[in-house]
Amino acid sequence: TISEARDATFGWMQAHMQPPWPDSRFEAEWKKLDQRDRHANGPYPTAEQPIVPQGSGLDVWATHKWSMGESPKREFIVPGLILAGKHQLLVAEGGAGKTFLALDLAMKVAAYAGPKPEDIKKWCGMPVNKGGTAVVITTEDDKEELHIRLNDIDPDGSMRRAGGDKFIVLPTINTGGSFCVSEKDPRTGEIKASKKWAEILTMLSAIPDLSLVVIDTLNSTLHGDENSAV
Repeated sequence: TISEARDATFGWMQAHMQPPWPDSRFEAEWKKLDQRDRHANGPYPTAEQPIVPQGSGLDVWATHKWSMGESPKREFIVPGLILAGKHQLLVAEGGAGKTFLALDLAMKVAAYAGPKPEDIKKWCGMPVNKGGTAVVITTEDDKEELHIRLNDIDPDGSMRRAGGDKFIVLPTINTGGSFCVSEKDPRTGEIKASKKWAEILTMLSAIPDLSLVVIDTLNSTLHGDENSAV
């Protein structure tokens, strides 16, 4: 575990460095080492979880054991349209306006807590109920095209100013090109997160109030032949 790795490193320092670093110096250096490893290799791997974590069979998932209490409440970013914390697809033919809608939603989520006129509290005619940092990762539009679109959506810049650092648009064309979210491990043949996607996940996980992530378009980040069911 990470804590075991830290303790082992601390023990090595105590045994081999003369004199050992003060605790504050060690903590600062350990943090840098941790960040360097995450940047180079992505998130730390997690142990594979069993399908049934306790008990001896599927009866641990008998519904009377987990579904008898009060129903959980669905949380929406936009009532009836966009659920919070769930995977969703916005599907339409090319040129239908998916990118405009996605940018508009992200901008309004980011501007949620700031001062805003009544018209930017709604998306597709429905109220925006949740705010926080919104990240849009684009794989087809470059910085210049996005600049044009953002000015079309927000002519006076008021929403972008209200969103501030909470509205982030990453054009992959300008930052190293598109990427696959998954790749095949050459040793095991298993599908795993690609190095670039793992790096983005690490950066996303560092945002404390992350509320929305948009990948535009999902199709350009998929691995393999799109005509194959695999």
